[in-house]
Amino acid sequence: MQQDQSDPDEDDGSAYILLPDKPPEITPEPKVFYVHPDNWKAFRVLEACVTQWRIIAGMNGVMRQGLEYSSVMTVIDAWGIKNRRKIFNQVRLLEAGALSEFHEQQDLPDNAANSG
Repeated sequence: MQQDQSDPDEDDGSAYILLPDKPPEITPEPKVFYVHPDNWKAFRVLEACVTQWRIIAGMNGVMRQGLEYSSVMTVIDAWGIKNRRKIFNQVRLLEAGALSEFHEQQDLPDNAANSG
């Protein structure tokens, strides 16, 4: 009688892989956009706050409501930006544009997050 010489830890698991019925969809290339040099600092602050969106969930699903402004100010202060009010206001304008794009992707009106 011959004993099985294979090591169970060497199994690559390929016998247990389930293939999907259809191939995964390819995600489209991200949109390319222009940032005016006067808005570059504000854009960098917005980019640093990418994980600081206030998310709300409701009957229409999950959506972004806006940035956590305390986090925006923390980044502005940490980076030693002198024109705090100007940069903060520019970030708010960029935020409005981003929210408009997010809502468009979800087929929501621009002010859906603020309606009650």
